[in-house]
Order: sequence, then structure tokens, then C-alpha cells
Amino acid sequence: MTGCHFKNDGETFVSFAFPKLSTKIPQLQKGELNPASAGEYPNLSIMKRTFVGKIPFRARLLPGADPLQEKFINCIMLGGKKSIAREIFAKMLAELRNKGETKPEETFAIAIEQASPSMEVRPKRVGGAVYQVPIEVNPNRQRILAMRWILEAARDAKGKPIHLKLATVILETAKGEGPACKKKENVHRMAAANKAFAHFAKY
Repeated sequence: MTGCHFKNDGETFVSFAFPKLSTKIPQLQKGELNPASAGEYPNLSIMKRTFVGKIPFRARLLPGADPLQEKFINCIMLGGKKSIAREIFAKMLAELRNKGETKPEETFAIAIEQASPSMEVRPKRVGGAVYQVPIEVNPNRQRILAMRWILEAARDAKGKPIHLKLATVILETAKGEGPACKKKENVHRMAAANKAFAHFAKY
């Protein structure tokens, strides 16, 4: 029976589909494909660590997959049911097209950027007192927070299927409106109010 198997070898993620064999799979190093094994297993493919800009995504992706979309699908997923999460994301993109967005993937990316905070506050204990210290948010965490806020806003809404609620929130966020953008503004406002404690960030 033909299936899909995965093998993790350091920085290399190998996927292959062929009838079950007792032959040992050749070891691959640093993303290099052994020519001999390529001839033996023609469906062998390698997926390396992917970057969005300068941001590494640790998840191993299928060829041609968009890392930002795949990360959002993983955030949607509940109980390990990724096929359902993919279906929700696809329906969300279709709903965005129905609402007049000719490039829903770009609208989604813009929404993530709009909801990404550049500053946040972290509690730090200095001299027996706890201060809310403003710090810069690294780009990977910016996107994680944006996705979290968008999903929270969609799940808090009631009375509609999740893909319709997600489409509505994505459209609002892309315009700089909605609950996700309000959370970003609140975080920035809190960071600005505590800028007097910014020098504590070095501790």
C-alpha cells in the first residue's frame, strides 16, 4: 500500500511515497540528496528550513507552501485535525473573494502586518519592585501575536461559521480596524506610558 512517510534528519525533512519496503532509507545530510537514492526512490523530495524575510520558520513545509499561511493554519487547528484547519482557511479565502478581494492572500498578509505590534511590556523585578518594562518585539513573535488576536476576535464572535467570522476579521484588520488592531494599539499605549522604565530592559 502506497503511503506518505516522513523522516527528520537534522535540518532536513524527507518525504517519500512508495510501497512498504524492508530496505533501509539512506541517510541524508544538510539537505543533500543522494543521487543513487534519487534513482531508487523517484518520489523522494527534501523540504529545508524556510524563511519569511529573515524570520526562520521551524515547521517543515510542503513544496510551494506559504510559511505564513501554514503557520496560521496551525494556529486554527484544534485537536490535531489539520485537514479541517486547511478547509477553514480555504473557505476563508473563498469568502474574501466573494467580498470583492481579488487577491485574498495579499489581504491576509496585510492583515497580519497591521495587527503585528512593534513594542510590548514585560514585567521585570528590579530592587524588590516589579516594573512594566517596554521592549521591542521580535518579528516572529509579532506575527504570532497578530495571529492569536485575529483568531481570538473571530472565535469571540457568535452566530456564524468560523470561516465567515475569520473573513470578516481579516477584512477589518487589513483596514486597520477591528479588535485585533485595538489590542495592538492598547499594547503600544501601555509601552508608551511606561517608557520611563525602558532603561530597566538591560537587567
